[in-house]
Amino acid sequence: MLLVRGRREQVIRWVRRGTLPVHVVPGTPWTALVPAGPSRAAEPYADGVAMLAAHPVRLRLKPAVGLWVDGDRAVITCWPSRWRRGQRWVQWLPGEGPGPVTGFPLARPVDLAQATGFGRQEGAPGAIRDLLGDPGGTAADVLEDLAVLLGLPHAAVLRGKPAGDLPGAELVVPADEAVQRFEKVVTDEQRLDTEVEEGL
Repeated sequence: MLLVRGRREQVIRWVRRGTLPVHVVPGTPWTALVPAGPSRAAEPYADGVAMLAAHPVRLRLKPAVGLWVDGDRAVITCWPSRWRRGQRWVQWLPGEGPGPVTGFPLARPVDLAQATGFGRQEGAPGAIRDLLGDPGGTAADVLEDLAVLLGLPHAAVLRGKPAGDLPGAELVVPADEAVQRFEKVVTDEQRLDTEVEEGL
């Protein structure tokens, strides 16, 4: 589940420029986006959750927070509202607790606190650190507890509640042109990589 700030119309336009169907659940101040199936792009871009988790968030939809169950691990992403700061990631593993996601900037407790509006509240980063530092439980437990701590909506989705059953939920599908544009970019990059490898 990805939670963004922004009006319903802005969010729907952004989703239609992507490659996967998404349940959009409007709210105040957060709008939830939940993948509603695989991406319409070809492999290796067919995983809808991975595509939404890694998709760059537009400035007008920031700050944004993603809560993802990936097998037995929890993955948390955040996009601060600042213009130049990119996406940050942290994972939680049962029996281990928190750690970085290889190849991505680390989301610190203070980053999560600031992205969710708790940056000025004394003790918020410490509470996040304590919650993620406990290696017990499951990925869904940790993400649900984090959502409650941070006042984020729709934690039930993390335990499998269908997003389409939430009040106001709307299924939004990507525009055909957006999928075709994405696939053209991927094809062009693959062709360039092949040419470079072959020395052409």
